[in-house]
Amino acid sequence: MRNRGEWYATSPDTSPQSPGCAVVTETVEEALFFTKGGCPAEGRSETMFVLGDSHAGAYIPLLKRFTLETGIRTVVVSTAGCPFVSLDLRHDTEPTCAHATAAGAAYIAKLAKPRDLLFLPSLRLTRLSLQWASGPDSSPQSSEQQRKQAVKNAIDQLTPLTKAGLSIVFEGPKPIFRAPAFRCSDWFNSMNPSCTNGFDIDRKLIENLRSPILKGYAEISAAVPNVHVWDPLPTLCPQVTCSAFRNGHPLFFDGDHVTAYANSLLVEDFVSKIESTISKDQAARFGM
Repeated sequence: MRNRGEWYATSPDTSPQSPGCAVVTETVEEALFFTKGGCPAEGRSETMFVLGDSHAGAYIPLLKRFTLETGIRTVVVSTAGCPFVSLDLRHDTEPTCAHATAAGAAYIAKLAKPRDLLFLPSLRLTRLSLQWASGPDSSPQSSEQQRKQAVKNAIDQLTPLTKAGLSIVFEGPKPIFRAPAFRCSDWFNSMNPSCTNGFDIDRKLIENLRSPILKGYAEISAAVPNVHVWDPLPTLCPQVTCSAFRNGHPLFFDGDHVTAYANSLLVEDFVSKIESTISKDQAARFGM
């Protein structure tokens, strides 16, 4: 409660460098539209669409800062509880989620134009802890055959979007933890049994867990043009051990959602990645 602004996915809608310059937020057909208003420089023609589960929502501070710094409009389409292209056949084919993600993708395809982007942040690793229960997610692991089928499904889903002119940017899987940080953050709750497993994890374990996802991204990229990966792992875990905290500040809210503080650390790298993606794909499309 004392450091609420560091924990929750909220942030100021203004820029300290430009008084009067702010993010204007509108809700249209259940999508959030972020545009820059009252700023010295006008907004740009590109739009960055964001499609994903609660992990997309956890990046709201990052996305607002992105719009303020670049002038690129951001449109967030939430499929809460349903990752888009999770590369896990169970999630991707579950009827409720399949309907929600297909509807979100269709909405974006309707609005998209050449030079636009689609950012796809979602949980793609099996949780090591749950917010309100002890122990890891007990869902069975996918087989290699199921993984390959999930990749094929992803290619089928993404091909119409790239044909609409979109560049695709996947989120590289972030660290995950065995305890929910927000339940264990102060002296009076640190003895909670859910905190027993602590807030550090070996980076090698995270690398092993995310290896099949990165392999899937590479397979998708080989079949679909203009597919890229932005990887927050080097910023969030620059050492051999990943931690949910840094210098007393929380990087993760629970076992896998980033905090507003973590968002602030990721802005520079994210902006750089998106700008380079726009330049690279424009050159490829127009032979520059």
